[in-house]
Amino acid sequence: MKTLYEDQYCVAISKPANTHTQPTGNSRDVSIAQMYPQFFLVHRLDAHTSGVLLLAKTRYAASRFSYLFRSRMIQKKYLALSGIKTLHRIQTIWIDRLMKTNKGKVKIVSVGGLLAKTKVEIQPANNYSLLRLNPLTGRMHQLRVQATAHGFPILGDRLYGDISQDNKKRMFLHALSLEFVHPYTRKKIIINDRIPKEMKVFL
Repeated sequence: MKTLYEDQYCVAISKPANTHTQPTGNSRDVSIAQMYPQFFLVHRLDAHTSGVLLLAKTRYAASRFSYLFRSRMIQKKYLALSGIKTLHRIQTIWIDRLMKTNKGKVKIVSVGGLLAKTKVEIQPANNYSLLRLNPLTGRMHQLRVQATAHGFPILGDRLYGDISQDNKKRMFLHALSLEFVHPYTRKKIIINDRIPKEMKVFL
């Protein structure tokens, strides 16, 4: 697995799509946690999402990086493709309230739930729409649920409503970058991952 960044405190890898971050009882596939048992997870990506995943090298470093994620001090940027084509460039902020269901999904509710905010830029990309997503909160399935609710379901996301006839082998959501001030060195760190080849062909 490709290493995108490494120092004495952490390592960032390029997680492939269709790979679990942690072991699950429903899958026999090897998870990232099992591939790197010497490191500590400090955040998660959905199994179907590819891109930058940060791991800490010690338990104490894990607490420091986890705090940055919980405090929204790490800026996350994602790319996604939707089969719903926009004709114009759109810039907006999606603001919703999300609630987990008893079926392992997440839905948008008008009362209760947890606040979910995402900064969004959408532009035409051949017969698709390219979504640049900057989540300002970190809710479960946030980008997937909001994209569908706001009219741009992510290509390949069968769970949340992509009903296109394209037979895709993955969901087209990619964690493009992480940006933060390093908790030890105090230097600004920007970690980027390349756009996957299977995603580039649609752009």
